[in-house]
Amino acid sequence: MQIQKSSFEEAKKQVPIALDACPTETLRRFCNRSFRFMDAYRKGLSVKAAAWCVKKQKGHRAISEAVMKEFDAQEEGGRSIPTKL
Repeated sequence: MQIQKSSFEEAKKQVPIALDACPTETLRRFCNRSFRFMDAYRKGLSVKAAAWCVKKQKGHRAISEAVMKEFDAQEEGGRSIPTKL
């Protein structure tokens, strides 16, 4: 939903309306995915590695060691890691 805003105050009034228009499940998935990216960057992963690991990791808000090792193994093996999400 795109809403025209002329000032910051107007934008603040529109935020609850926009959030109410979004399904709770969509917000939950966005938050969990954001947590995974933050965790990946905290662990020092590159953008490419973070994107791949976030796509692979489904269960938790954090990136597991197993997923990071799988990425490293594929990189070392010369296999192409898809970067599209």
